[in-house]
Amino acid sequence: MLGCEADCWWSEGRPQEERQALTHQVGQAPRRAIETSEDHFSIVASDSLVLHLVEKLREETHPSKFVEENSPA
Repeated sequence: MLGCEADCWWSEGRPQEERQALTHQVGQAPRRAIETSEDHFSIVASDSLVLHLVEKLREETHPSKFVEENSPA
């Protein structure tokens, strides 16, 4: 069981049964499910995943700055 929300990155075409199995294993549905054309093993080295993680870390370490930069004008 995870003690936090999770975003899941899925290779396009990953069977729904496998996605549901992961939900069961971690005890909750993912906060967000993101599909990519990367294969199962290439996802962790993909530029899009790394950029997503960097953005999430920025949000966590500078929440007020993130809000200011992303607030509507």
